Amino acid sequence: MTAAITALTLRELKRFWRQPTRIIGSLGTPLLIWLFAASGFAGSFADPDQQDSTFGEFLIPGIITMVVLFSTILASISLIQDRHEGFLQSVLVSPVPRWAIILSKVLGGGCVCMLQAGLVIVAIAMTGRLEGTVHLLEALAAAAFISAAMIGIGLAAAWYIDSTAGFHGVMNLLFLPMWLLSGALFPPEGASPWLAWVMSVNPLSWATRVLGESLGVHDAASGWHWMGTIGFAVFGVGIATLVIMQPRRSG
Repeated sequence: MTAAITALTLRELKRFWRQPTRIIGSLGTPLLIWLFAASGFAGSFADPDQQDSTFGEFLIPGIITMVVLFSTILASISLIQDRHEGFLQSVLVSPVPRWAIILSKVLGGGCVCMLQAGLVIVAIAMTGRLEGTVHLLEALAAAAFISAAMIGIGLAAAWYIDSTAGFHGVMNLLFLPMWLLSGALFPPEGASPWLAWVMSVNPLSWATRVLGESLGVHDAASGWHWMGTIGFAVFGVGIATLVIMQPRRSG
């Protein structure tokens, strides 16, 4: 069983390395947004006498979350591609249990997410924006929990959706508002009371707060933020397991 999980996980990693456009898209878009927002539009969100470094640093956790978000969507959509290629059907009729599919997708996608998140942290650190202590392992752990949650939710959706275009539409409808309301662009302190409440119960906001603390950008995250982030990962993997383990047509 271990050999089967290892083979499926390595297949996910090989698929990533063989798609350079996937690497460019996952990393390039968030970094361009950070560059433009931190350097070009920072004055729109700060006092004239305030340097733009404050806003640029504030954006860093949200940008890393966006990198993970893009990567998890691509990791989840591979399930639809496997179905179209006939590979998923082959795995389903083999002795390999269905939970091995979930585990391999989460492990493979999680490794890719952590690698990309680490590259972004190093790239931004080289610009001098991260002046505080960077707890890289904590940041990578937070990225891993985010990826597990998002990949799990994505796999549950991909199990029912047979179109890659339709999958992208559904994921954008679900994940983009979560990201916008995670404190990635604007702090909840300045939001309307009802919107601030929505942001406070948004699981992605807990993970963004944890990332911000790890990078020395935000105030210290509480244990509840960590517990919420871990719980979000358990929920995502759990919903994928619940959906995929149910008997259902695979193609």
